Amino acid sequence: MRLSLRKELLIWIALVFVLAVGGTHLVSRLFLLRSFAELEQSFARQNATRAFNALQSDMDHLAATCLDYAAWDDTRDFLQGRMPKYADTNLVASVFSNLKLNLMLFADAHGNVKDIRWFDLEKQAFFSDDPEVRQQILSLTGLIQHDSAASSKTGLLLVGRRPLLLSSRPITNSAQEGPPQGALVMGRFLHERHLEDISKRVQQTVKLLWPDQLDAELNAALAQAPADGGPSLAVQVANAGRIDAYCLVRDLPGRGAVILGLEMPRDIMAHGRRSVAVFHAMLLLVATGVILALYVAIARYVMGPATRLMDEIAEVAGSGDLSRRLPPWRQDELGRLAATVNRMLDAHERAVAERQQLAERIQRAQRMESLNVMAASIAHRFNNLLHVVIGNHDLAQSALPQDSSARHFLDEADKAARLASEISRAMSIYSGEAQTAVQPISLNAVIREMRGFFGAAAPANVEMQYELADTFDLISADPAQIRQIMVNLFVNAVEAIGPQNGRVIIRTGSVECREEDLRNSYHYEEQKAGFYEFCEVEDTGCGMDDQTRARMFDPYFTTKFPGRGMGLAVVIGIVRSYAGAITVRSQPGQGSAIRILFPRAEAGPEESPDRSSPNPAAVNRVWQAAAGAPVAQKGLTDRG
Repeated sequence: MRLSLRKELLIWIALVFVLAVGGTHLVSRLFLLRSFAELEQSFARQNATRAFNALQSDMDHLAATCLDYAAWDDTRDFLQGRMPKYADTNLVASVFSNLKLNLMLFADAHGNVKDIRWFDLEKQAFFSDDPEVRQQILSLTGLIQHDSAASSKTGLLLVGRRPLLLSSRPITNSAQEGPPQGALVMGRFLHERHLEDISKRVQQTVKLLWPDQLDAELNAALAQAPADGGPSLAVQVANAGRIDAYCLVRDLPGRGAVILGLEMPRDIMAHGRRSVAVFHAMLLLVATGVILALYVAIARYVMGPATRLMDEIAEVAGSGDLSRRLPPWRQDELGRLAATVNRMLDAHERAVAERQQLAERIQRAQRMESLNVMAASIAHRFNNLLHVVIGNHDLAQSALPQDSSARHFLDEADKAARLASEISRAMSIYSGEAQTAVQPISLNAVIREMRGFFGAAAPANVEMQYELADTFDLISADPAQIRQIMVNLFVNAVEAIGPQNGRVIIRTGSVECREEDLRNSYHYEEQKAGFYEFCEVEDTGCGMDDQTRARMFDPYFTTKFPGRGMGLAVVIGIVRSYAGAITVRSQPGQGSAIRILFPRAEAGPEESPDRSSPNPAAVNRVWQAAAGAPVAQKGLTDRG
């Protein structure tokens, strides 16, 4: 069963809604919650690092205290037996309590223990030395004997199941100069009160754990040394409400000694779950509203108008009146559809009219072709008749006496005949039948030949300069037309300079033109991109504004005086015949530069004339010979 477009649209909207909501839920579960989990792991690692840094800070404080006593003249004298009262003032219970020390050990430069004192901070009393612990301390490399005054050793030592923080410094004078006289070792047990202090600083509960209290996976993770040189960390999710972080603390020999454990609530993950739930609820509400609004909008602004448009098209088709049109619609897709239907109806009406007009255009084209052939023939015959008139005029002139009054009338007739000949020649040029002597030429050669003319024609206030290219490719052109171009450009440049002093620069060269460059020229008829030879005339005259540049090549347009304005029009006509182009650079008050671009000459086999049809120029010469034969015969007879 075929569903209506409205029902299909509703099904598709519902499907898209389900896929969008389901996909968004899946993405949020995979990415948003994963991001919160990674943030939670990072936060746990940061707290573990903070706990390790707090312990390291206590070790640094212990090392600083040890340095204060080791780099002291009194301590050095006490070690050398020169200050017996040192122990009564510095090795007393109050000093150990204030410095929170459990151990102070003095050894000479040979590693022999001179004095050792143990203190219980909880009982505030000294206790006897344990030989096994002493031997464990003395066995540590670099702890009792130091090579230099700047040497130091700080770290942790396990004494049974009790971690002991140790720091050793060489005993020197107060200026820390000279060779070490011995070593001072200070120690502090890592007890519960100490852990409570670290917990306050990191604002997390810190516990002291042993490697055998963790599973093998955590121990393996802690055993791996980080690449950045930081502490070894591991994080483990204990349950839905708690996450644990662990930091391994190594002893002075470099073995894993104790573990700092942190238990933290999973506040970040709980916040992430709440955020995702709120996001899902908001997404569901927004998506529902958007889908409903979309369906109502489509039903109102698309389905309804489309139904009305189909009804009107059916009425037009059923009426059989193809001159009837659909009413104007909105500027949207339906409006364009209605306009397309109207254009189809218009095209059908035009088809009949165009078939009738086609026959008329064919007849008119045939008449125009006949008129063109007749106009070309008249131009040739008119030119030939002018040759007869001018020839007979010359014969009449030679037959009359020098003082004949008829010579004046013959002179006027000669002027009119020669003017008519120029008009006939112009007609031939514009009809495409003018003959030119096209040959490979060099622009440099043509300009060098004209330097004498330019020098003589230039006014005294105009300086001539030439910038001709060293190497130059040939172009295919008529030298006479190239000279005409240069004369017209030269005259235009001199007139632009006027009475003030100025300069005209004539330059040649080669340039590679892109299609974009040719499009911006004054004459573009899809010339091919490539290398072009150019001649350029630049002046320091008055320059041109945008309006003048736009009309400078129009026939009879001039900014000087009436009766002029064909010079640049002739230039562009000649350039067009050689498939060239023209570019102009000019600003008011900054002079002008007109560059003429010619395509390079292409060497190729000379084409033989087509003998299947008569050559108009050859026909013209036959007419001239036939028409002028009597005149020539008469002239020869008169001359004997």
